[in-house]
Amino acid sequence: MVPTLWQSGGPINLASDSVLTDADLSGSDLSSADLTDIVAANTRFTDANLSGARLVRCTATYASFNGADLSGAELTDAVLRGAQLIAATCDRTDLTGTDLRAAKLMRLDLSSAAWHTAYLSGADLTGAQPKAVIDCATSAVPERKP
Repeated sequence: MVPTLWQSGGPINLASDSVLTDADLSGSDLSSADLTDIVAANTRFTDANLSGARLVRCTATYASFNGADLSGAELTDAVLRGAQLIAATCDRTDLTGTDLRAAKLMRLDLSSAAWHTAYLSGADLTGAQPKAVIDCATSAVPERKP
């Protein structure tokens, strides 16, 4: 199923491999959408509903997910380098292998998320939970190979 968004200019269809560079999808309902392999650099997903969405291998460098609902979302092997996920909801979110280097993850509760193999080097985890995720980000993490 290709998700359709309604923006002021009319409907926007998204499919795997879409390029959304510099798009503003703030407040959009993308729940259960399959956004595998999309490129969304500098895109705003602020306060968007991405619950149950598949963002597998997506590239969303410097994107904003502030306040977004990522409950049950799958971000396996995604590249979110420099992205902002401030106060996002990450209940049961799969961040396996996700590149979150230099991301802003303040006030993020990852207690029920799969984050143990995510790349967190240099991420800002001020106020994040659990404490183990903060410890992981400050320890030496090997560079991800291309």
